[in-house]
This record gives sequence, structure tokens and C-alpha cells, in this order.
Amino acid sequence: MIPEKESPAIISDEGRISYKEYRRKVLSLAKRLELMGIKEGDRVGIISENSPEFIILILSLIHLGAVSVPINVRWTKNEMYSAIKEADCKFLILSKRYRSVRIPEVKIYVLEELISEESPLKEYEVSYKRDATVIFTSGTSGRPKGVLHTLENHYYSAVGSNMNIRFSEGDVWAAVLPFYHIGGLSIIFRAIFGGGAVAVSKSKDIADLIDRLNITHISLVPTQLYRLLKDKRGIASLKRLKAILIGGSSVNESLIRRSYELGLKIYTTYGLTEMASQVTTTRPNDSLDHLLTSGRLLPYRELKIAEDGEILVKGKTLFKGYLKGKRLERNLTDDGWFRTKDLGSLDKDGYLRVYGRKDNMFISGGENIQPEEIERVLNQYDGIIESVVVPVEDKEWGQRPVAFVDSEKKIDEKRLKKWLENYLSKYKIPDRIFPVPKEMRGMKLSRERFKKLARRIMERDRS
Repeated sequence: MIPEKESPAIISDEGRISYKEYRRKVLSLAKRLELMGIKEGDRVGIISENSPEFIILILSLIHLGAVSVPINVRWTKNEMYSAIKEADCKFLILSKRYRSVRIPEVKIYVLEELISEESPLKEYEVSYKRDATVIFTSGTSGRPKGVLHTLENHYYSAVGSNMNIRFSEGDVWAAVLPFYHIGGLSIIFRAIFGGGAVAVSKSKDIADLIDRLNITHISLVPTQLYRLLKDKRGIASLKRLKAILIGGSSVNESLIRRSYELGLKIYTTYGLTEMASQVTTTRPNDSLDHLLTSGRLLPYRELKIAEDGEILVKGKTLFKGYLKGKRLERNLTDDGWFRTKDLGSLDKDGYLRVYGRKDNMFISGGENIQPEEIERVLNQYDGIIESVVVPVEDKEWGQRPVAFVDSEKKIDEKRLKKWLENYLSKYKIPDRIFPVPKEMRGMKLSRERFKKLARRIMERDRS
């Protein structure tokens, strides 16, 4: 599965690992894991920040036929415990930074100690039909679900992506998104099936990372792109890249326009964990109008819009199922389509526009309110990086919108609400607009957490 060649496979602050050395390390660790008792079908929890060791571990478990279950390191210990139990993990491998995590009845090992010890090499037969990973959804609308993928899912996701955004020998994709999310994990598979290298670093300075490790490709969330576009150094670093991949449905439109004006090689995309990352992505040299969409369908995927506007997907990348104890659940339509719960439309050129989550919509005074519509407008306001709009109970109207904004500047609530009147019907303007608390800023804003926070703030203000 891993070719024996001298080109770099992993690049980090410590140096480079060639594909030949990568292969040797993977097979050595696989043999050691096998001697520890890990076997085909076993689910292995992983708690670690991005690192070369993490990448080697993922591939070692695949060679064994075991299933990797990366755990969100930002979760509480109770949340970690719940996920590990839900995934029925028999083993837990964690980096030394998290060695304080202890799960009863689960065998625990420290990643760095396993990697440092060499074991005899053994060739393993790798079946693409095997279960490979469990990735927990971000839980933006509720409790995270464990999504089971086969190696075949990851293979077709990677190959389809690489056919659109060329990523091959000599290219370097920076892994600045965590491997416990599908957007980060998919980079490992794009590299292994395309021949490029994955770059990992402890540095939080993305511009420095791009320059120092000769990055050619990168996946970013809107906040990261926003901050890089703030200064000349960040812009200069971005201009060096062959591809900048960013989620298309939630990106501030002004970020896309600014990137386009600067000549950055930006790609907008729509994806989901259940489809092993990207479903649609824009093409090389697409127009600005196209970049303001979420792109066109990639190979090995299928997509259609249901009568009610819901996006339906299927194809070679579609997950095997959600973990329900020892059972799996997929809930497909009779003809095999997965209901994404996202609303969207396709234009005449086949480009997808995503409007928001079907289950996010709420009713205020008899009017339907789609929070994402309000968020898209809020995100155009000077200084706002990202926003989230949630409903709160209201005796008169049933429910009313409340907004939280992550902004580089202090926001004048009255002035912002006045500005919103130019773009939104009055009933869509949030009753209150609050700053996102510092501790809640993250890779993805959780609607459930903000609903609870809004409820507490509004109840406190009423009392």
C-alpha cells in the first residue's frame, strides 16, 4: 500500500520521512501492535494532537485491519470516555501529553513509546473493503455520532479529490486541521494515494509554516483564512500555494472576493463526514461566480436535490453506518440515497449552492427563519469573522433569533442591527447580538452549546 521510494511522505519540525522510511515504520509498528494483541476488527481509540506518529499509527492499524477511532482532544474527559465506550474500543493509544486520561477496562498505551521501539517487519494483506476509521461528527446540532468508514471510502474520496486538485510527488499538504475531523484525516489519504507529502507542525503560525516547510496545498477554516488575509506576510505566503481548500457553504463572501482579487488559488467545497470529506468542489481557474458556490460534483460521488430542497448523496465514498452500540445504522432512502439534512440547489452548470440545515429552521410569528441566511449577512459586516444564530423561546412570537459573533473589533449592537435592516426583513433581525465567548471559539461553532448559552443569558436578563 505504501510505495518504496525516496520522495518525502511526512514533513515536520523535526525533518523529513521518505516513503521508504514511512513504510518501514508503519510495518514495524503494525507488528508491535499485533504482538500487543490488537487484531483485525478491533477498534482503537487515539488521543493525540497532529504529529508524524499519529499518521504512522493510522496506517499501521489499517495494515492490521484494525479500526482507528481518533478522539477530539478538546472534549472533556467525560466526553472522551463516552465516545470510547460508544465505539467499543478495546485499546486506547494516546500521546504522552494526554497520559492522564484513564478509561476503565481499556488497555492504554503511550504513542511515542510504541513508535520508538522497532519490531521485525511483516507484510500485511490490505483489503480495501475492511473497516478503517470511526470519525465522530462535530455535533453542531446535537450529540456527535460515530461515523464508520471503510478504506475503500477513503480511497475513492482521495482519488476523486486528486483528480480535481492535483496532489502528487513533490507537493506538500499542510495538516492544520485536526486528524480527528474528516477534513484533517482525509489529507493523509490524499497523500498516500497521490504521492504527495503531509506536513505537520506544532507552530500555530500558518504563514511561517507555509514558508518554512515549503507548503503547496492547504485546507483552512474561514477564521484561519481571515487572519492570514489581514497582513502582507500572510497574503505573500498564501500566494505561494497551488491550492487553498475551504468550506464553501459557511465562508464569508467577502473572504472569497478578497482571495479572488489577490489571485489566490482558492477552491470552495461542500463535504460531510458521512461522505468521507468533499462531495463538490470548484475547479481550477473557476470564475468568481463559481467560487461563490460550493462547486461541482467530484468523481465517485452522486448528488441530487429532493423536492423539498434537501441535498441527497451517495456513491463510493458513502459511509458504512453510524455506530449504535455494536450495531450500525445508515437510514438511507429505498433507492440508497443519504439525506444530508442540508438544503441547496444546483445551477445550470451543475454548481451547488447550500442554503443551510433543514433542521436549523425555526418559526417566529408564523414566519420561517433559516439561521444561515442571517449568518451570511452578519459575516459581511466589517470585522466579523464568523457568526452563529440560534432560536430562543418567546411568549409573543414563539421563537426569536439571537446571534453570537466572533469579531476582530468591538461590535456596537445598535449600529449593527441598524445595518442589518438594509439586507434582512425586520422579523429576521436578531433580538440580541452577543460576542462569542473566548472559550467557545473553535474550529466549528456548536449550535447546541449556543442555544443553551442564549437561553441562560436571556433568562438572566429577564429576571
